[in-house]
Amino acid sequence: MLDDFDGTPPYPSAALNDLGKWTGGNCFVNGGGSGVEAGGALALQYNNCGWFGSDVNTDLSGYTYLVVRVRGAAGGEQAHFDVNLGGVTKVFGNFTLDGGGHPTITTSYQDIRIPLVANGINRAAPGQLAMGFWYGGASSITIDSITFQ
Repeated sequence: MLDDFDGTPPYPSAALNDLGKWTGGNCFVNGGGSGVEAGGALALQYNNCGWFGSDVNTDLSGYTYLVVRVRGAAGGEQAHFDVNLGGVTKVFGNFTLDGGGHPTITTSYQDIRIPLVANGINRAAPGQLAMGFWYGGASSITIDSITFQ
């Protein structure tokens, strides 16, 4: 579990994820580091500006997937941000899923399972998971959890 935003540790005040490592963000419409909604979900409201980062710095060789439980305000937000992990940076919607499809964010929560090896992500040295919202979009996504499975 990278983070389930359940308030332990309290985000963003503790600046720690569930691995006990640094996490933070800035430039979001709803505040510098974004906000956690009631019930434990990270709300990122953006208008062509925003970044979120969370240190992983843990060997992920025993894991197959990055799993992001996410929903969008309007759907289609997968083209509005990139994700960087393990030496790979791609627009979220350009990651390849099992079966050859690509992530699509809808208005309902779903688990988007990104195969690490198939996308060239270095599992032994993943570094930081970073998201950048610099692609001209204006909307919001809500992340319930980020895990490795």
